[in-house]
Amino acid sequence: MDKTKDIFARIKNISPLPQSVSKLMNLLNNSTHDASSVAKIVACDEILAANVLRVVNSTAFGLRSRVTCVNRAVGYLGDKMVLGLAIGSGSAKIYNDPLVGYSGERGILWRHSLSTAIAARELVPYSVTPTSPCTAFTAGILHDIGKTIISEFMTGVVTESAETLENYDFLKIEREKLGTDHCEVGAQLLSDWKLPQLLVDVVRSHHTPSLVVEEHRQLTYITHLADFIAVSLGQGTGADAFRYPIDQKHEEYIKISKSDFEKLVFRVETEFEKTRTSLVDNEPGKEPDSQPASEPDSESAI
Repeated sequence: MDKTKDIFARIKNISPLPQSVSKLMNLLNNSTHDASSVAKIVACDEILAANVLRVVNSTAFGLRSRVTCVNRAVGYLGDKMVLGLAIGSGSAKIYNDPLVGYSGERGILWRHSLSTAIAARELVPYSVTPTSPCTAFTAGILHDIGKTIISEFMTGVVTESAETLENYDFLKIEREKLGTDHCEVGAQLLSDWKLPQLLVDVVRSHHTPSLVVEEHRQLTYITHLADFIAVSLGQGTGADAFRYPIDQKHEEYIKISKSDFEKLVFRVETEFEKTRTSLVDNEPGKEPDSQPASEPDSESAI
C-alpha cells in the first residue's frame, strides 16, 4: 500500500527547528568558532540556556561550585553536548515519542541518536578525508529522524512481517508497506528545514552510502558505521535492529585496525553512559525544574 502522499503531508505539520539550533549548526560547522560565540547563541534561547546550566550543575559532572554563567557552562560541556541539548530541547516531541511502529519505547530514538552521534564523532580521526567532528555528531543525531514520522504508519507491520524479518533489509519492508522509507522521509524533513545539503544527503543515504554523491560519501559512511556501532551496543530503535545490511566499502573510507575499533567501541559506550547520565533529567520532553539554575536571559549570564 502506497502511503507516500499521507506521509509527506505529515512532514508539513512538523515544527521547524528553533532559530538557535540552526544558528548553532552553522556556527559549529565553521572551524574558526569559539566558545563565546556558542554561549551568545545559547544565552538568547531561554529554554536551552536553562538546560545547559542544569546539565553542567548536575551530580554527574560533580563540580564543586555552582555554575551560573552560560559561557563557563559551554566550556565545561563542549560544543557537541551543547548541540545535542539544543536539538533535543528544540525537537522534544520528535525525539521523545515512542516508535510504536518499530516496537520502540518512549525516548528510544533519542538514545539511539545520541549513541550514533558519539560514535560518528569518534570515527572522524580514522576517516580517509578530513571531516568535521561537529558535523559528524550532527549527522548522527539527525540520521533516523524520519522514523518518528513514519512510525505511526508502520503500526502492525512488524507483527505482519515477523516471519520475514530475519536476514531481511528493513528498508524493503518500509518501501513495500508504505511506498517510501525513513531515510527518504527524514531527508525531506531536513530539506524543508533548509539544513545543509550534506546533512540531507547523509540522512537519505545512511543505509545506502555507496549511492550518495562522492563529495558526501565520507560522512555518509561514518554515519553508516556509527549507526551499526550504536545498535551493537544495545542502542537500537526497536524491531529493526540489525535488519539493515552493512556496506563493506566503509573500509575504503574509514581506516581503523581491529584493536583500535574495539577500543573505539568501548569509548563510545563509556561516553554514552556519561552523557546519558548527565542528560537524564534533561532528555527531550521532560519538564524543567521549577527553579532554573540562573536567569539566562540577562547579559551577565554570558
